[in-house]
Amino acid sequence: MSPRDPESIRHAEVLKEETEIAHDFLRVTTPAERRRAFAILFISLVCMGAGQTVLFNILPPLSRQLNLSTVQTTTIFAVSAAVWVVTSTYWGRKSDHWGRKPVMLLGLLAFAASFALLRRLHCLHERLGAGAGDRAQRLNHLDPAHANTVVLDGQ
Repeated sequence: MSPRDPESIRHAEVLKEETEIAHDFLRVTTPAERRRAFAILFISLVCMGAGQTVLFNILPPLSRQLNLSTVQTTTIFAVSAAVWVVTSTYWGRKSDHWGRKPVMLLGLLAFAASFALLRRLHCLHERLGAGAGDRAQRLNHLDPAHANTVVLDGQ
């Protein structure tokens, strides 16, 4: 590309505009506001990372408890990743339109709601789907000393 190429001229204009926006942002916010915003973002990302780690550790044993095959379990992870890839541009446009904070807040709330729903479904499965034999089997797996323990329903 030559310096007179329309594409390089447009690229230089965009860079100049973005630099001006960044400088305007620095003038609008104080260092204390930027530190606070960074702290909130950092804590939010740590919480989401911890939640994902918990999910990655819980989902395989939970899927065995729900009698899901390995293929079904890996499909859950694959579909989740595909949804992230497909919807990221949509949420990027919404973030440009609504602003970063509302989209991040919506994402955090949806993440928390999905975990609450997962927990609720697990509790419902415990009440409706799992009998005393299933609970005894889980106890035997966790503690071989209780290999012959009979667990009564509701205890």
